[in-house]
Amino acid sequence: LALIGAMALEDYIEFTGNSDGPRLGRAALLEVARRAFARATILRWEVIDPVIRQEGDVAVVVYRWTEQATLDGRTLSLQGIATDVLVRRKGMWRYLSHHSTPLHRTE
Repeated sequence: LALIGAMALEDYIEFTGNSDGPRLGRAALLEVARRAFARATILRWEVIDPVIRQEGDVAVVVYRWTEQATLDGRTLSLQGIATDVLVRRKGMWRYLSHHSTPLHRTE
């Protein structure tokens, strides 16, 4: 959780398709992560075919992803597509925005 908090900007925003609307702010991200980590364990997570476009201190990254995890004791395989927006601040890349769309889920 500390690493996630350090990577995300205070005004971070995300929409993952797992909620009714966007999650606004680093505090909301950390609360969702805390709840998820209490129920789930990521066994494997992979980024596939990332495409990066950089314009000055802003970068947009699009990629496909796969994940194997356990959720409440059940094994899941997930995959999807995502877009991240990062901003370089004080020489470090930080997350401003994340959007992810799951493609399908198998249990």
